[in-house]
Amino acid sequence: MKQIFVLLLAAVFSPLAAQNTETSYTTPLTIGLRTGLASSSYWTADAPGMGNRPLNGMQAGLIVEAGWSERLGIRLEINYVPKGDTWYFRTPGEADFVLKDKFQTLEIPLMARYTLTQGAAKAYLIGGPFFAAHLSNRYYKNGEGYDYDDFTRSDLGLQLGAGATVKAGPGRAFAELRWTQGLRDLDIFRDGTTTRMRTLGLSFGYLYTVNSGR
Repeated sequence: MKQIFVLLLAAVFSPLAAQNTETSYTTPLTIGLRTGLASSSYWTADAPGMGNRPLNGMQAGLIVEAGWSERLGIRLEINYVPKGDTWYFRTPGEADFVLKDKFQTLEIPLMARYTLTQGAAKAYLIGGPFFAAHLSNRYYKNGEGYDYDDFTRSDLGLQLGAGATVKAGPGRAFAELRWTQGLRDLDIFRDGTTTRMRTLGLSFGYLYTVNSGR
């Protein structure tokens, strides 16, 4: 799967990065940084006596974008996103306890970005597939950490978002709201139920165009 993803990146970016010798057109190339908040939880079958809450954390990443046209761009990102969930166990006659699942995740989304408005402020929509590698899977019971062997080390899914950029110095500052939905069943040992990760993120960042094209 990782090899297929790498080949897909090469297939998309190689033609974009090449210079058209007949028209002397060079694809605009933009780089950037992003950071912000991520609130994640996973969906699974309901169980009596349990209630879950999102796990919140700071995310950060790098951006490389090639312009396909004036409004359409193809974006590759490498993002660190902490993911997980918080479970509250309340069983009559027994002591309550809190269980936190924490996955240190490296996400690689490949997305299309479409600019809706032009001018000093530009609104846009963004979306596409992502691959995620879990650098570590751990759970914490009442604050004490343990390795998690019940979950996979990778995920695949889709991301959809909307944002806006404004002129700021030589580049553009942006704010973006993004929804991430994992499509892979993460729990490899539980039969009869499906566990998928979902994340809502609010990010801020800065974009700088290395070359403006023609």
